[in-house]
Amino acid sequence: MLRNDRREEIEVEYVLADLWHLQRYQVAWKPARRRLQALVPLIDQLLAQKKYGILGVQDGVVLLQKATDSKPQAMID
Repeated sequence: MLRNDRREEIEVEYVLADLWHLQRYQVAWKPARRRLQALVPLIDQLLAQKKYGILGVQDGVVLLQKATDSKPQAMID
């Protein structure tokens, strides 16, 4: 489930997850580590439920689109 800044559950057309940034700073910044630990299972859940599909992954940034199948090439890169 996705939440906005007011902690309300929302659905959006696109999700952009910067895993690289969180991974890089997780050692020095505890909130980054917690976000990374929460974000990876959330992405897995969205994919398993087929709510979103991966359009692309580049430099640790993942682009997901609602109601779209994951592109096989994006899963490899």
